[in-house]
Amino acid sequence: MKKQKNSNGKLTSFVSILIILILIVANQLFGGNLYNFAFGIDNIDANNDILDNTTDSLSGVEDSIELEKEKLNVLFLYVGQADCTLIQKDGYTMLIDAGNKEDGKNIVAFLKHIGITKIDYLVGTHSDEDHIGGAGDILENMEVSKLYMSSIGTGKWYYDSTIDKAKEKGIRIVYPELNEKLFFGQDIDLVVKSAEKYEGISSNNSSIVLQLTYKNNKFLFMGDCEKESENEHFWEQVDVLKVGHHGSNTSSNENFLNQVKPRYSVISVGKNNEYRLPNKYVISRLEKIGTEILRTDINESSFWFTSDGNIIEKKEVSINLDKK
Repeated sequence: MKKQKNSNGKLTSFVSILIILILIVANQLFGGNLYNFAFGIDNIDANNDILDNTTDSLSGVEDSIELEKEKLNVLFLYVGQADCTLIQKDGYTMLIDAGNKEDGKNIVAFLKHIGITKIDYLVGTHSDEDHIGGAGDILENMEVSKLYMSSIGTGKWYYDSTIDKAKEKGIRIVYPELNEKLFFGQDIDLVVKSAEKYEGISSNNSSIVLQLTYKNNKFLFMGDCEKESENEHFWEQVDVLKVGHHGSNTSSNENFLNQVKPRYSVISVGKNNEYRLPNKYVISRLEKIGTEILRTDINESSFWFTSDGNIIEKKEVSINLDKK
């Protein structure tokens, strides 16, 4: 009996060691999260390696930038075939659109990387994924004071999920009206230039359009606004235009462009995108008014503007937040 017991003990030890080795190998295969997988525990810190990467190099960001606190900063971020624009002045921060769903975590990581943890205004110009797909990550991981949304979009998944997340977080939701003003610090006039709501309107034409004036400089952010909405309003001349609908031929009609006559026209568009944007006719119309065309797709880069209220400076920066 004694001899049998020793034999069983050796077998038990061998099996125990074998199980431990299997667990170690399996844990590596599951990226260190085997226990979460096996026991159904939510991996709360799954994205922390990305979201908290605020001091070391950030994937897709080769240029280091430090926003100029004494100036207006407008950063048109490259998020592929999507939109995302960061605006900051006097400690106030606005994010217009949040790219596609896969871009959300990269946008959060970048904002934290440059020291931004609070957003005063998160604006979802309209209900399409390439504008609000990443909004859920922003709302979940950043302190957001107000969410501005188009009133058109109920029933679309990304729109409804964004609204639901804001409600869950207790964030105030605003559906802006035409000519509504948003406070953004001293010497800044920030006004809603379009927020169409009529029955049967397309999601693009329901885009929230914002015009920002800082002393003698004007910026106009068109969302995906198309010619139907462009023709509904009178437009002031501006210095910088965020071209509507990624340079689609449905936007930026000749009458509109002759009114705004921007010095710079930024087209947020993905490299080799399936829609073949920007459209050649839009490029031709822009060239006709003599504006400098800045495309995010050429070098998969972002464009950073600063203004002291009189002089605008621009810089192309190697910041690529497209789905990594």
